[in-house]
Amino acid sequence: MIETGITPPPRPPKKTNWAVLVFLTFVGVTIVFGVVAAIAGGPSSATPAVTSQGPAPEAPTYEHVPKATIEGLAHGLEKGLAFHPTGYMLKSRSHGNAYYVALRLLGPGMNNTWVFFLVSGTQIDAKRSSGGMAIGAVTKEFTDWPDSATTDANARITDPEVNELEGFVTKLEPDDMKASAGVVVIAGTQ
Repeated sequence: MIETGITPPPRPPKKTNWAVLVFLTFVGVTIVFGVVAAIAGGPSSATPAVTSQGPAPEAPTYEHVPKATIEGLAHGLEKGLAFHPTGYMLKSRSHGNAYYVALRLLGPGMNNTWVFFLVSGTQIDAKRSSGGMAIGAVTKEFTDWPDSATTDANARITDPEVNELEGFVTKLEPDDMKASAGVVVIAGTQ
């Protein structure tokens, strides 16, 4: 510094700006908490916002198959085979008024074998002119119902609804399938 012999006037004392001090303290504390939260795996600004995908899908409702439907489908069974009188169905989410049907096949060598159909409504024409379609190789092998995979419905054993229905029925124990006393199995007539 150059000596001039002149003394500068004294500076006035600084006033404390409390608003700025509070603001800076707030910012500092917020940053510290943000860093701690990020290290602990808590929410951060990098976390994407959660968007609603609409209501959760309803749980499937499995219904008992009406006796008339089982009897109608039994008309396409090979001779010597029968259906257990209790079957289950699941309304299709993609085929209008159609149902996926699971029936337990009874006969020689048919240990807990399930067959699957796609039916229009719940009434089957016993003359097989309409109403039911076979889903999967086992169903096609033991019935003469048309193969759904070769129709416009194009229902296959790998369809999600068939998988849901199959998962439900294969968990049933034989005791769950007991019919009321006096109920006779529904035999094929082919």
